[in-house]
Amino acid sequence: MTFNDDPVAPSPKAIADPWHSRPLDVHRWSDHPHALRLAEAIWDEHFKAFTHDKIRTGPKPKTTYRNQLKVVLLDLYVAWLLDPALSIGVHMSSNAWDSNSRYNALHLTRKIPELVRHLKDVGLIDLDPGSYSGPQANTNRITRIRAAAPLIARFQATHLRTADIPQFAGQECIILKGNDDGDGDSRPIEYEDTDDTKLMRQRLQHYNALLQRTFIDIPSLDHDYVERAPDGAGRVIRASTSSSRTFVRRIFSRGSGP
Repeated sequence: MTFNDDPVAPSPKAIADPWHSRPLDVHRWSDHPHALRLAEAIWDEHFKAFTHDKIRTGPKPKTTYRNQLKVVLLDLYVAWLLDPALSIGVHMSSNAWDSNSRYNALHLTRKIPELVRHLKDVGLIDLDPGSYSGPQANTNRITRIRAAAPLIARFQATHLRTADIPQFAGQECIILKGNDDGDGDSRPIEYEDTDDTKLMRQRLQHYNALLQRTFIDIPSLDHDYVERAPDGAGRVIRASTSSSRTFVRRIFSRGSGP
C-alpha cells in the first residue's frame, strides 16, 4: 500500500494553526515524470507571464522561475502527504533570498515570494501572513502556506511517493546557525571554509552517498510515517520515515563553528 491509497483527510479552508508547521525545504527536487507533469501543468495554466523576458537588467537566474516554482510545489506536496493540516513557513521578504548562498544549492531567488503570492491569488494555496511584535517576541513568525483544495485535487491525481521526491544531493551539509534574530527563526549564516570544514564535508558527503544507495524501511508500516504521542496542543505528530529524508547534516549553533 502506498500513501496515496489512503483516504484523504479534508483540508480546512484556512490555516487554523500556523504553529503546526515546518520551514520550506529549498532543496526539494525530483526528475520523476509525474513531478515534471505536475509542475509543467500548473506553470502553463497560471504562470506563463513569469518569464525571463521581464528581467531588463542583470544576469538571468541560475535556476529558471519554472523550476523555482517546482521546488515550492513539490515541498507542498510532501507536506500534504505527511499531514494535510501541516503548513510550511516561507520568508516573504526578498532580502531573505540569496541565490549565491552556500545554503541555497538550487539557487532560488527573490522571485519566490512573488511566485508564492501568485499561487495564493489563483487559489492554489492558503496563506497566513507572518507577524512581528518586536525583538525576541514569542509571537514572531514568518508566513505560512499550505495546499488549498484545487491544488490538493492535483495532488490526488499525482501518483508520487515521498521516496520519488528526494532532497537535492548537492546541498550544503555543514551548517552554521546564528542566534534567533527576533522573527522566531534562527537562520544559517555564511562562513569561510577551513581545512576542518572541508574534511567534515567530505566525510558527510561520502556518508550521504552511502545512504542514497541503501534501502531503509520499516516493513510493518503501511505509511511513510510513524505517529508520536500528542504534543502540548494535543496534536498527534507524524514523523516521516521516507527514504527521501536520509540526508545528514552537521549543525553548529549560536554562531560557533568548528
